[in-house]
Amino acid sequence: SVVEDTPKSYTAAASSSSGDNVRKGAAGHVAAGVPPEHIMMIQKSAAQISTATNNTRDLHDRVVSFQDDWKQVINRPKPSVLTPQALENNVKSLIMDYDRVKDEISRRDELIKSLDDRNRDLQKRVDKAAMIAQQLLDEKVKTVESSSDSKLEKDRVIMKLQEEINRAANERDDAVSYTHLTLPTKRIV
Repeated sequence: SVVEDTPKSYTAAASSSSGDNVRKGAAGHVAAGVPPEHIMMIQKSAAQISTATNNTRDLHDRVVSFQDDWKQVINRPKPSVLTPQALENNVKSLIMDYDRVKDEISRRDELIKSLDDRNRDLQKRVDKAAMIAQQLLDEKVKTVESSSDSKLEKDRVIMKLQEEINRAANERDDAVSYTHLTLPTKRIV
């Protein structure tokens, strides 16, 4: 049934009393990747689904109550001898009860259909919001990975250039040392 298939997480999200629209991770830091607007939209959708579920439960209770009343009317003891006028009144009463029940069932069927349509629409909205949130999270992960890869490549280039600078400096120092050793020193006489 619609009532029993409603996930508990929807009603739990809808009944959150903290008022916080920002999710927090295990360490208490703000969760990244899902904008607060999307979380708020998901929470509003969950609240609407919860309301629709409660309405469906109420409707179900009313139908059960009506069904019990109808059974009492049907199972009421039949009089052994009725006058034609009493029989006519009983038949009219039954016809009126039947018409009333028929109208009530028709009205409730329309209400149930309306609630089902609304639940499907809300579920589509929640699914779409969750999909968008996941796409944004995936994009963020890709961006972070790309940024990290770029930083690593930049660090490698810097290290390579630093090694070349050190090698050139060592070669220069060696050349200066060699030049000082091979040059003849002049004596002043």
